[in-house]
Amino acid sequence: MSQGNPPIKPESVGRISQIIAGALIAGVVMFACVAFFIAQGEPAKSPMLALVGAGMAAMAVVVRFIVPTLIVNGAKARLKEVANADRMTQLAGLYQTKMIIGMAVLEGAAFVNLIAYITERQYWSYGVVAFLLGVMAISFPSQGQFESWAEEMKRDLN
Repeated sequence: MSQGNPPIKPESVGRISQIIAGALIAGVVMFACVAFFIAQGEPAKSPMLALVGAGMAAMAVVVRFIVPTLIVNGAKARLKEVANADRMTQLAGLYQTKMIIGMAVLEGAAFVNLIAYITERQYWSYGVVAFLLGVMAISFPSQGQFESWAEEMKRDLN
C-alpha cells in the first residue's frame, strides 16, 4: 500500500529549503570545476552555443520571477478552501515548490552555459554562470523569509 509524502512541517521549511538550494548551487559549482578541466583547445571562432546560453540565462532570470509567482497565484484559490489549521502546512509545501522551481530554472541555464564552455571554450561563459550563481545566492531561502512570506499569504487569503 502506497502512502503519499508526509506533509512538510512549517518549522522545518527553512532548513529543508536551504539544503535543497545548497545542493542546486553545489551541483553548478561542481560541474563548473569539471568543465574547466575537461575543455581543451582554442576558443571557437563562432560562439553560437555560448550566445544561445547567454540568451537563455537572461530569459531564465526573468522566468525565475514569473513562473513561481504564477504557481503561487494558481494555488491561492485552493488555499482559500483549506482550513486555517492546515493552511501553514500547505503554505510550507507551496513555498518549497516555488523556491525549487525558481532555483532549478537558474541551474538549468547555468548548465547550458557550462556545456557551451566545454564545446566552445568561451571564458565569458563562466561570467554568465557566475551571474546566475549570484542570483541563486541572493534567492537563498531562510526560515524567516518563509515566515514573512506565509504571513503575507495568510493576509491575502483572508
